[in-house]
Amino acid sequence: MFVILSLIVLCLSLSSYLFDFSWFTLVSENGSCGFMLNLLTSTASIYVLPIFAIVFSFFYGKSWQARVNTLVKFIFLLALTIVTILALKKAVNEERPFIHYLLENNLIQQKVLQSEERQVKLSQVIASLTSIPDWQKQHWVNESRSSFPSGHASFAFLFALFFGQLFLKRGNKLIAMVLLTWAVAIAYTRLLLGVHWPQDVIAGAIVGLFFAKLDFKGILFKLNISPLLFSKK
Repeated sequence: MFVILSLIVLCLSLSSYLFDFSWFTLVSENGSCGFMLNLLTSTASIYVLPIFAIVFSFFYGKSWQARVNTLVKFIFLLALTIVTILALKKAVNEERPFIHYLLENNLIQQKVLQSEERQVKLSQVIASLTSIPDWQKQHWVNESRSSFPSGHASFAFLFALFFGQLFLKRGNKLIAMVLLTWAVAIAYTRLLLGVHWPQDVIAGAIVGLFFAKLDFKGILFKLNISPLLFSKK
């Protein structure tokens, strides 16, 4: 039920963007929301999420063994998600929305994007833009490769469903709903930054939800990889 609700909320939330890809200019025109947007999207990065996982595992587990079990399982699922996302990005190799923006406004040429100096030239063009805030430029420079699917969306929904399920079992619906709202908000930040298309974040969310629902207990026991890690709490 939580998975279905997550997908319904996400798809309904993003439906208004499917016919217009000029939304990220809203951020440029409203610099006051830039800091909060930048801060929010960073909470779903692979550098910050493990810290949140430690905190949530600590509050969920009633013993140190339970806390370690929960954390290790999440890190394992996160690693699988990262590998899957990287493989899909390499296979699809879709350009990001801001690249199309630069092409449509004749700020960069297609042949430059296909050259070995792509990153250097792209960084120079982005740095010269006066209508885009500096913090947004930094995202464009650092995230200029394949767009599909969204890694941030996959990590956010993996985290939201993984820990949301655990707290739902304890009857804590509030935390589960807060996590779902946060994951959808992360998806929005990826659109507003101009680094992802709607289909990118939807696909990323599906990947994250898929891995969050997998049960690896049997596989790990067969491989004899520390059975205690997934013992019953």
